[in-house]
Amino acid sequence: MRFFKKIKGSKQSSEELVEIEEEKIEDVSDEELEKQIKKEKERLEELIERIAELKNVYSVTEGSLWDLNWMILREPEDLVAKATLEESYEILDGDYKISIYSYEGNGYYIVSEKIPVDYVIDLSNIVGEVIRRTGLDVSDEKLDETIDYVLDMLKLIVNDEERKFIRHYIYKLVNPYQILYPLFMDPEVEEITVPDKEFIVYVRHRRHPQFQWLTTNIVFPNKDTLNSYVQRLSLVSGKSISPSNPYVEARAPDGSRLTLVYGEEVSAGPSITVRKYPEEPWTIIKLIAVDAISPEAAAYLWILHDAKGVILISGPMASGKTTLLNALLMLTDPRKKIVTLEETPELNIPHPIWQRLYTREVPFYTELKPVTLWDLARWSLRTRGDYVVIGEARGEEIIALVQQSLFGTGALTTIHATSPSDLVNRLLSPPMNLPEYWLSSIWSIVQLRAIGSWRGVTEIVEMDTKGRPVKIFERKRRTGSLEAVVDPIKTYRMKLAASLLILGDKIKDEYDKRVNFLIRMYEHKIDTYDKLKVELAKFYAEESGVR
Repeated sequence: MRFFKKIKGSKQSSEELVEIEEEKIEDVSDEELEKQIKKEKERLEELIERIAELKNVYSVTEGSLWDLNWMILREPEDLVAKATLEESYEILDGDYKISIYSYEGNGYYIVSEKIPVDYVIDLSNIVGEVIRRTGLDVSDEKLDETIDYVLDMLKLIVNDEERKFIRHYIYKLVNPYQILYPLFMDPEVEEITVPDKEFIVYVRHRRHPQFQWLTTNIVFPNKDTLNSYVQRLSLVSGKSISPSNPYVEARAPDGSRLTLVYGEEVSAGPSITVRKYPEEPWTIIKLIAVDAISPEAAAYLWILHDAKGVILISGPMASGKTTLLNALLMLTDPRKKIVTLEETPELNIPHPIWQRLYTREVPFYTELKPVTLWDLARWSLRTRGDYVVIGEARGEEIIALVQQSLFGTGALTTIHATSPSDLVNRLLSPPMNLPEYWLSSIWSIVQLRAIGSWRGVTEIVEMDTKGRPVKIFERKRRTGSLEAVVDPIKTYRMKLAASLLILGDKIKDEYDKRVNFLIRMYEHKIDTYDKLKVELAKFYAEESGVR
């Protein structure tokens, strides 16, 4: 029996509510039915009267993060009437319905939920306010027990369906993401943002990239509420944000990257940007499947990576740099150790021997010392890693990273740049300040670009002995594939890799084996890491010349 009756903008009498209950009763005698209806009517009258009394005692601040009234998620009727429905699906066991609409070239991401009668929302607000004032345990293990305790304490008698709704709405209040909970939980949502004007929430959807940012039906009521939400997100992510520290980058509990701005110290108002990552990171096979990279280019980078070269992945924002870095690292020989250095944890490498190191920011009032990427990059030499990876290089830590190659350690990072030449200029300029004579220590630059709904590699260059870029692969047309400009086997870095891996003139066989391996994995749809790692172990044991 499901008690999900949607009543909009109206109050209902106990007689009307009893009629709803009467529809659910079957195979009951008339006399027994009358008794049940009378009993239910009395219960509802007492409950509604009790709620009216308690609303005066446990009033909720209108528009606050504990006021459910602005958080009820409905489909906007005016949009539904004129827009085209592109797709709809349910998440979180049907608690929320997601509908994607298009209208006049714009995309809309609409979240709706099952809505009870008005008194249940009032009741949920009361229970939530009691929890807020008393600080009761709202952990997942204790939430049901806490709700029952509050209902008993307030002498509120509810039926099972009312309690289900109360539980749903209380969880909306107390879970780490609150009003944005369904957006964080929807695996198809790639990014979430709330700009500093109008407080409307926007998302990017993995299956509908043609719309870029989709407008949602979630709107924060005012600047103060959005400021409170920014503080809440920062707190659950282990960071502090305030007027004295108005800008924070953090990692949400689910692994998403948060960029939070508080108040009006550095912007026109509070804002939120969330970059979500798939629960299972993309493998190189998935990238080949969406034409982000070719098997030949992937095999070329794989060999350079095995030879512990210095590989820089370049591209503008949201071009897929971290995704490609993850995918390349997942090709690492399972017997090797990877050490990653990050400011905001983003990398997700299901590798058996992986050590993660993070920077540390400290507030001005403590005696603790900050730990920077430069500190980690220098110290990582002592971790005996086969590969050292910086999630994103922005300063002089790039010098320490390039130095890794002098000690026989592979080195990889991502850097924001629009082309290999722009990347070289960034390397030589403040704040990176890489000495020019060290450019020749960089093996390869992989350039990515985002064009419309497509993201992928547009060119790969090598740095020659004089530190000059030499183009190896290029994508000449968006509809074309990434193709070799020269024979990859005969390039300077491939010959160096053949020497370091002691392959000699067998390098062509190794390259061909890897191209065929990647094509075989693609054709057999072995595109998850759990499946791929089994085949990788076999490849290194049976096929590869690199033992």
